[in-house]
Amino acid sequence: MAEVCTKIKNLYDLEAKKLGIDKRKLEKLGLEKHLAEALQQTFQETFQRGFEKGFEEGFLEGCETGFGRGFKEGFEEGFEEGIIIGKIEIFHDVMKMNDMEISQKLEIPIEKVKEIIEELNR
Repeated sequence: MAEVCTKIKNLYDLEAKKLGIDKRKLEKLGLEKHLAEALQQTFQETFQRGFEKGFEEGFLEGCETGFGRGFKEGFEEGFEEGIIIGKIEIFHDVMKMNDMEISQKLEIPIEKVKEIIEELNR
């Protein structure tokens, strides 16, 4: 930041000498304005770079976290559902239990039991 200020001041000092303008007048007329503009531009560029970097890192981290969490939850749900399907298959085919008995035994809705049995019979 200080480097930018020094460069701008040095440029104005050279211009003042070339044009024969009093340094104090030049400072009053425009140095503050141009210095503020340069600092604002530097701030905007820094902010933009920081925003882009933060967005990219946040997006990637969010994707990794979301994917990992989604994969784990999906695996757990699939695993649990696989166990339920296996139990229904054993209760229905091997033990010859009816839909109502299976529903009560596993404590799941009878509609879900019927749906799974239909899929198993396909």
